[in-house]
Amino acid sequence: MSNMHEVDGKLREVAYTLADSGRCEDFLDVEMELLARGHSPAAARQVTSDEDIRASLNQRCSQALRHKD
Repeated sequence: MSNMHEVDGKLREVAYTLADSGRCEDFLDVEMELLARGHSPAAARQVTSDEDIRASLNQRCSQALRHKD
């Protein structure tokens, strides 16, 4: 079980990095990027299924886009 949590944590960090990159507008864009990078739909959805994580991803995306220009 701890191995699964570790993988989820790593994928969550990838999602946060994508959100901070300024290339994604919201958590849905982050999920699409995860899919494009070869992560399974189940894994990508698992990361973005938590309401708090979605809110955090949306906030990070918005902030990154504001500071991109």
